[in-house]
Amino acid sequence: MKIKQFEYVYEIARCKSITLAAQKLFISQQALSETLKLLEEELQFTIFNRTKKGVTLTDEGKVFLKDVEKILALVHSWEKLSIKQDRKKEVKIIVQNLLKDIILIDNLKEDIEKRGNISVKWDTDSIPNLMKRLSSNDPCVVIMTASPRAIVYTKIMQLKVNERYTIKGILSEEDSQMQLIFRKDDPLALKEKIKLAELSGDCLAVNDGVAKTEIIMQIVEATNTSPYILPHSINAVDFIVQRKGHFACLPKFIAKNNVHVLNNNVCVRDFKNKIDPGFECYLLSNMEDAELLQIIEEEMVCHLLPRKK
Repeated sequence: MKIKQFEYVYEIARCKSITLAAQKLFISQQALSETLKLLEEELQFTIFNRTKKGVTLTDEGKVFLKDVEKILALVHSWEKLSIKQDRKKEVKIIVQNLLKDIILIDNLKEDIEKRGNISVKWDTDSIPNLMKRLSSNDPCVVIMTASPRAIVYTKIMQLKVNERYTIKGILSEEDSQMQLIFRKDDPLALKEKIKLAELSGDCLAVNDGVAKTEIIMQIVEATNTSPYILPHSINAVDFIVQRKGHFACLPKFIAKNNVHVLNNNVCVRDFKNKIDPGFECYLLSNMEDAELLQIIEEEMVCHLLPRKK
C-alpha cells in the first residue's frame, strides 16, 4: 500500500464518483479504477459499491476511510515539519578550543535553537584559525577569549571599527579575573589564596599565543621558571590533571565551569595580591542577522554566567 492510494480513496469518497475524482487528481478514469481495484484486492474487501449514479462506501469502506483520514493527517503534518526544517536558518558557531569543554558539553545548542527557527552547527578551532575564518566570506559566529595585552586583542579592536563585523564582550570584569588551578595533590591546593612568591617550584602550563601576556609574564617572573607552552588544541586543565608539578592560570568563568573543576579533579585558588585583569570573552561575527546574534549572545551569557539567568 502507498500513500498515493490512500489519497485516491479519499478523493473518490469526497467526490462520490470515480470520474469526478479522476478529473480532480489529473489522472485517467481507467488508471484510477485500476488502482482502486488493486488496493481492494490487497485489502481483501471492497471499499466502494459501484452504481450508475456513482459510488458509495461499504461498511468496511467507512471504517477504512476513517483510518485513511488519520493517516493522511499525519502525513500532512510530517510534510509541514519538513518545510519548516528546510526554512531553518543555519548558523555556524566556532568555539575556541580552550572553551569547548564548558560550552559544547551542555545544552547551549538546544537553547539557541528553541529561541527561533535556527539550526546550529558547532565547530572548534585555534585562535589564529578563528580569526582567519572570521575574515573569510563564510558567515559564522566566533566565541573566543583575549587578554587586553595579547596581540589578538589588537586585531579584535581593529575589526570593531569595521561595519562588516559585530564584536561584543560577554563577560563582566569580575568573571574575567584570573584564577590558579592546581591538582588536588599539589601542596598549594591546601591554601585558600596564593601569593605569587609561593608559586616558585611549580611550572605554569599555558597555551601558545597567551604566554607573553602581562599576567602570565608576572607569574613566570615570580616562579623563576619558563612556562610549559601548550599548542592551541590542548586544554591546560587537561594537561595539569595528567602532570604533577604544573598548574594553570585561567579566567574565572572558565575555571569555575571546567569539567575537571566540576568533578573535583582539580582545585581553584585566587591570587592573594592584586594582579592584572584577565581575559575577556568575545562574540565576534561577520553575519548581518542582528536578531539571531542577539539570541546567541543572550544564551551565551546565561550559559557562561548562570547567576544572570
